[in-house]
Amino acid sequence: MIKAFAEQMGAGDMSPEDGGHYLLTFDGRLNVRCLRAGKEKMIISGKVGELPEDERQTDDFLRRLLHINLARMKNQKEVLSIEPEDGRLILFRPVATEEMSVERIMDIMEGFLENMEFWCDTAGEQPKTAPHPFFPMMFP
Repeated sequence: MIKAFAEQMGAGDMSPEDGGHYLLTFDGRLNVRCLRAGKEKMIISGKVGELPEDERQTDDFLRRLLHINLARMKNQKEVLSIEPEDGRLILFRPVATEEMSVERIMDIMEGFLENMEFWCDTAGEQPKTAPHPFFPMMFP
C-alpha cells in the first residue's frame, strides 16, 4: 500500500529502508517513517523535536508539551512520545490497514503532516532538510 501511495505522489518505485520501514519526505523537510506492524496495522512516525540540552529546562519544557498534548487528545489520533535513549520527541500514529485505499492513506498522511508541523513548531525545532526525494504537501 505504501508503494502505491508513493507512486500516486510521483515518487516512483520505493524500497524499504533497513529495519523494514519506508522513509517518505514531504515538503523537503518532514521525514515520515511507515512500518507495517503485523497483518492489519501500520505505524506512521516522525521526529518533531528533542529535549532541551540543558537539563534544568527539561521539566518546564515537558510540562508545557504535556499540557498542550492533553488539550489536543480529543481531536488528534497521533501520540507524542519521548525516546528515552536520546531524548527525541516522536509523533506516531497506529493505522488499521484493513480496507485501506490509497485515498485513505492520503487523508491519514495529510492529517499526520499537519500535526507533525504543529509539534515541530511547538517543540521549537524546525525540521532539517532531508537528502531523500520529497513530496510536495498538496493532496488532490
